[in-house]
Parts: sequence; C-alpha cells; structure tokens
Amino acid sequence: MPKLVKEVSDGQSFSRSTEGGAIADTLTRVFRVILNNPGEYLDIQQACGVFIGDVAPSNPGLFCKSFSASFENNSRVTVLCTFQYATNSSSPQNEQPQPPETRPAEWSISSALVEAPAWYWRPDEGPNAGRDVAPANVVGDLYDGITKLEPVITISITQFETADPTYRLLDVGKINEDDLVLGSYLSCEPYTVMFRGITKKPAIEPFGANVVSGYSCTYEFLYKPNFVGGEFNERLGWDILVPQSGMSVICFDPGGGQDQPNPDADPLGQPLQWEEGSLGTKVKANPYTLPKGLSPGTKAQAMVAIPAHADGGFSQKPASSPIPLNNDGSPRRSGARPKVMLKRYRLYQEMSFSDFGLRLY
Repeated sequence: MPKLVKEVSDGQSFSRSTEGGAIADTLTRVFRVILNNPGEYLDIQQACGVFIGDVAPSNPGLFCKSFSASFENNSRVTVLCTFQYATNSSSPQNEQPQPPETRPAEWSISSALVEAPAWYWRPDEGPNAGRDVAPANVVGDLYDGITKLEPVITISITQFETADPTYRLLDVGKINEDDLVLGSYLSCEPYTVMFRGITKKPAIEPFGANVVSGYSCTYEFLYKPNFVGGEFNERLGWDILVPQSGMSVICFDPGGGQDQPNPDADPLGQPLQWEEGSLGTKVKANPYTLPKGLSPGTKAQAMVAIPAHADGGFSQKPASSPIPLNNDGSPRRSGARPKVMLKRYRLYQEMSFSDFGLRLY
C-alpha cells in the first residue's frame, strides 16, 4: 500500500457544455499518492478508491469515465492521479453506467423512399371513386409498371457482447415472424422487418476494477411496411404480390361432364375442337369439347377467342401474352371479379427476432 493518498485541489476543475442538444457536465478530481519506494507497484483505482463507473461524491449525475497518472515534477515516489467524470451520454436519464455486457443498446433510425409496385389505386371519379381498386383500364385489364413511393426505415442497433462473433451471421436476410415494437409509436407487423446485416469487431472496455473483453456489435434492420389496400388491406412487408396469369392453362371439361367447370372458368381460353362451317373453320359449339389428345386436368397452351364469323362463331389463336387464371389453373372468364387475382407469396425465411437478445429497454 502507498504511504499516503490524499485528494488535492490543484488541477481540479468543473465545466458545463451542450452535447447533442443536452447538457454535458465534466469534473476532474486529483489525488496525490506517495509511494513507499521508487518502483512500487501502484493500483491507481484501488489506492484512490475510485473506479470506472463510480458516481462523483459531489454530483450524483457524474460518473467516472477515465483516469491517468504521472509523477509530480522530478519525484520518483510522488504520483498525481487524475480522474475524469462526465454525464452518461448513452443514457437519456443520465443513469449510472452498467457493465458493458448488460448496458442498454444504442440505436438510431433513418428513413428513405423507394419505388415499389402499385397493386391498387383510388380513382377520384366513376363507380369506384374513393375505393381501392386494381390499376386497370375501363375493360378491366391491369396496367403494367404502375409504381408508387414506399417508406423504408433503417434501424441500426449497437451493443457490447461477449458471444462468439460468428453467431447470427447466417441469419442475415431473414424476416420477422412476430410483432416488434420500437419506441412508443413504431409497431412492426410480422414479415415487415428484414435482418439486413451485422458488424462485429473486437472491443475492450474497463469497468470498475475489471477489463471486459468482447465485441462491439452493430445490427442493421430494414422495416418495409408496404401497405396494400383492396382485398388485402394489410401491410405486405417483404412478401410480394403476383398476378395469377400464365401462357398455359389446365384443361377442364367445357361440356360440364363429371368434372363440373369452375363458374369463373372460360372455355374459350383453352384449346377446343374445331369444325368446318358454311363460312369456314370455327370452334365447334353446343357443347364445346376438347380436341382429341387433351383431357380434363392436362396442361395446354392458353388460347384467345376471336369473333370471326357472321353466324356468331369463334375461332382461336394461341395467346401472345399471359391470360388470367383461376386457382385450379383454368382460364378465367372476362366477367369475373376481380378480373385478375393477385396472390401473396413469401420470398424470405422468417425467424423470431426476440432471440437476438437486443437490449432495447
């Protein structure tokens, strides 16, 4: 133990400034320590009774952040030990610092707008005025390439950890399967938050009488609400909507045999038997029949009907673009509502983000 330890007034100071829009106080305390002999080992914190994270005796809002020591003048046994105190800027309430492995995480939020497909819009006039309807023309065909600006919010969370740094690396790209709440207002529904990336680098932090070794870990998440109206009326998040259409169809019995056709199925959207009429070749009607070689349930080229005969008959040609389909793969009739069905699909694997152990309290 040193021969003498005494706090002195020389070198002590106090200051106040604004830091990040908040009041930031600093305090300097100085101790004079006299050793028993030159070369004596000196545990500065133990000798002075001050440790990293301790509260200043004169101000409970200040905490020890760092310390230093140097010999006084040319003496080899007199040491001046200086302790720096400051407000806890990482805590909004300026609470006493906690050990790095239990300290609340620091997080920040930024937002931007990105272009996304628009599956619904709201007309100002007409029979659908004020309603969310698919962006289509007057005959119900979907417009292609309609987009809108959607907010994407980036959430960065940094905290100290002692776990293996390779932990969670393979979870990048997954989305949340449960609700997440950040702050008082941001409530994130399932499938709306993606784990975008992680950065981990070695870090060593002194606290109290110990030095804690671990990693400074920064997690980045992307919140994409992507609200979709209409029949869905929910947040799509990272899922996608795809028009149910195609260049092929699943054939059904157009005559209403044992496989009763879907009421929204269009028999003229699949290959049909033709016949020779007085005005040329046309689709054989009354009833419609499948051509030889095709049976209900088989896959075939989607067809488009063409009114080509004065007697009301139709001819057909292969579709040059995708046609609407029903859930059973049959061609969808033009009078069905909606004319084109939209199907929601999930591209990304989901996981429970509560397992991350993020200290957001």
